[in-house]
Amino acid sequence: MRDIAMSAAGLLAGQPSPFESANPAGRSDILLVCEHAGRQMPPSLDWLGLAQEHRNSHIVSDIGARELSIELSRRLDAALVMQRYSRLVYDSNRDWGATDETPSSVDFIEVPGNRDLTEGQRRSRRDEVYGPFRDGTRKVIDQRMREGRRTAIVTIHSFTPVFKGRVRHLDVGIVHDTDTRLADLMLGDHRPARGLDIERNEPYGPDRGVTHTLKVHGIARGLLNVMIEIRNDHLMEAAGLAFFADLMADWISTSVDKAFLLHEQGPPYVSGAAR
Repeated sequence: MRDIAMSAAGLLAGQPSPFESANPAGRSDILLVCEHAGRQMPPSLDWLGLAQEHRNSHIVSDIGARELSIELSRRLDAALVMQRYSRLVYDSNRDWGATDETPSSVDFIEVPGNRDLTEGQRRSRRDEVYGPFRDGTRKVIDQRMREGRRTAIVTIHSFTPVFKGRVRHLDVGIVHDTDTRLADLMLGDHRPARGLDIERNEPYGPDRGVTHTLKVHGIARGLLNVMIEIRNDHLMEAAGLAFFADLMADWISTSVDKAFLLHEQGPPYVSGAAR
């Protein structure tokens, strides 16, 4: 892992940079992004008052997503960028002003340290936690563009099997915003994932505000992009993690190769409303 420079002042004074990368020289056309990889908390926030039993839960980070992203980076020889800090400090996959960028409650679990934040406090977190991650990701893409490299952005997430008391039977969600090119190909030929329950824009879709990274780094540049959600109980054991790393590496790489054959990358992609 790289990018362990320390922040000089503010909330993260003396703490590692929010931006973390792996395999930056990877030769793949795929750029992997994991916005909810991290579970670190700035010491000054004292875990936001979160009860001890919830500090390793799905509300802090996407369980297994970091490990899966690293395995995919190795299998695909793909560059990977990750957010080091917990989504509870500031969610790096939300638009500014979203109701859940600094949530005070998630899945009936209280987050006391996020209650009654002022706009200034929220803005400070955005600038210190989200800003370096956004800028670091942007620099990676800028460098690839200068080198004339093709780039498909694939973001990796996981979701809890039970949310707000509702059981989710879905295994894999393929999520997109207005640019459906890569998602359509993955959903149109998911033989690598035969036997799994796979859905479009589930368990979340663009109407839930979860496509921030796709919009900012993918659609705005006309780059192929897709978000992948995997139920986290599949990723908690080594065998399941290896299975999904192999499966997703095959599925993603095959779909990206097809997409580049079918689509020229040009100005920002615009299509009809997201399905």
